[in-house]
Amino acid sequence: MGQMQQESPKYPFLSASKGSVDGELKEDEIERAAAFLMDALAGKAHVPSAKTYALSRLLLHALDDGWAYGKFADAMAKTIGDADIPAVAADFFPSCSRGKIPLSEYLKGGGSLSGAALDNGAVTLDADELRLLVRNAVRRKILDFRNARRDLIPKRVLEIAEEMRKKLPKPSHVTARGKNLELPCVQVLLKGEPEGSRYYGAMALAIACVRDGLSKEAAFDVMDEYARRCAHGTHPFSARETRDVAEWVYRHPNVRFSCRRMRDNNLAPPEICEKCRWKPR
Repeated sequence: MGQMQQESPKYPFLSASKGSVDGELKEDEIERAAAFLMDALAGKAHVPSAKTYALSRLLLHALDDGWAYGKFADAMAKTIGDADIPAVAADFFPSCSRGKIPLSEYLKGGGSLSGAALDNGAVTLDADELRLLVRNAVRRKILDFRNARRDLIPKRVLEIAEEMRKKLPKPSHVTARGKNLELPCVQVLLKGEPEGSRYYGAMALAIACVRDGLSKEAAFDVMDEYARRCAHGTHPFSARETRDVAEWVYRHPNVRFSCRRMRDNNLAPPEICEKCRWKPR
């Protein structure tokens, strides 16, 4: 890991990456970053240069769109090759050794205790669990804008962001409303989820529907719309699958909407959670 970082970091979100947006920005640089961002939002991300990555995050911050935050972070996290997972893990979890991470480091990096194999103050992970943890840590870092100031975003970046906004998916035409369905994170879900998150998104939507008292038929309308908007990826995703999820939830109506599970399954971008004032029932 040390050699990969010291010479030329492969991934621009690693700690040794030197990409920044200081100084005068060139038009072609901003346009290149905008094109990269749009590709990422369409699920076609590749590993960009540090400068392009930094500018694309600036454009993302200028957009300030919950759906875009989640899509970009997910696309970037998926650029990490399986062979690089251990090396990237060492950047986010310095004490990681042979699949073991100290509990404090694991939790700080966004790990969940639910189902974790804890022994002597450390969490043991298999290859799949480590991959998931690393990608989650990358998503968290990408979406950390705590030190960013919107009032310092260059005017041209804001202008291009507004042009990009016109190309984003339009809000869902689903008319069903309720306390849970109107949660900002659920509104993002209605724009669709990428492969790998579609089932969890369907479950969250179905729970929101049942908690808001929608009839099963009305919930099916919501689920059908969700299925149409989800990325199909390698495996098709049909309205029948989302309806099956809704059927199960309506047979178990006491299941509750969980903000923690939304975050654990990467369905709620941190930017949305920080601004949310709703209290799900």
